Amino acid sequence: MSMRWSRRISPLRRASRPRVRRRQEGEKVEYFYTEKEFRTDRTCLERERAVTEEEYHRLLVRRREEGVTLRKTRWCMLYAGRVLEIDVYPFWEHTAVLEIELPDEGAPVSIPPQIRVLREVTADRRLKNAVLAQRIPDERELLAETSEN
Repeated sequence: MSMRWSRRISPLRRASRPRVRRRQEGEKVEYFYTEKEFRTDRTCLERERAVTEEEYHRLLVRRREEGVTLRKTRWCMLYAGRVLEIDVYPFWEHTAVLEIELPDEGAPVSIPPQIRVLREVTADRRLKNAVLAQRIPDERELLAETSEN
């Protein structure tokens, strides 16, 4: 199973980490309001609800002035009973971010052999969407860190 989603994520001004998202799969477009409450570097409580296109645009106006709308393409695949989400950003040529949602922090992780993992980035705040909307790290810097590990 493989789906290609194009997503625009815009952080809003508030402490609870709300976001509005535009998700497109082929011709189908959906809009969401999401709030994330981070519990640890690895876990968060996520509440999401569908919104209308009109509400999405109204909420988009409230986004942080210093941030930008983050664009990415998300590839989803099912592997070993888990959904893997690979985020590909237009500003990096050789770097993507893989996310696997687990039922708990101790759950085993299984990654397809075709995917080469360069390093674990769960705790790297620079690669969180809200932070990327503020500042995009130079890809050469990220790849240099990978070769050091």
